[in-house]
Amino acid sequence: GTGADIDRLRVALGATGWYLSDDGHLRAFSGVDIATGGRAALDEQLNRLRSSTADPGLLIGTAKDLLESVAKFVLEELGYPTTNKMDFGQIWHIARERLGVLPQQVDPNVPGADQIRAIHQSTWQIAEQVNALRNLQGTGHGRTLPTGITEELAFLVVREAGSVAEYMLSLLERAKGSG
Repeated sequence: GTGADIDRLRVALGATGWYLSDDGHLRAFSGVDIATGGRAALDEQLNRLRSSTADPGLLIGTAKDLLESVAKFVLEELGYPTTNKMDFGQIWHIARERLGVLPQQVDPNVPGADQIRAIHQSTWQIAEQVNALRNLQGTGHGRTLPTGITEELAFLVVREAGSVAEYMLSLLERAKGSG
């Protein structure tokens, strides 16, 4: 991608508590000024955050914001701007369609087609369930997630959301490179 694309992505991600590392990986941060202190200071704060954030609600909310921002970014980059009337599911559906990862877009003649379809569907199920969990939590201060959402599960959700987001971004790079 171009430098301008990457800069726009960094801004979009920054608003949601994530940043794009120099090697292209998504990382979470909280209250970190990435303009100062350099990469070493940032990594140190990230490691502290990862070991100290025991707030499943914050983690789930961050994962949801990341997924929404990535889907919107995909659409904007592909010349399909989003509107405020579009909900999370609509944005994700169109982003997936534009990147060719809807299950029905998988060529049935490709070896492993059924498995590829299932994996693509699971990426949406992760996004959908993260959004649903976030909505369960509500936006009011002090609202909590169901007690079954442990810190461990919340970290799994964040990792899975990050993997899905990275997959979508890599597909976007490929789509733009061949376009």
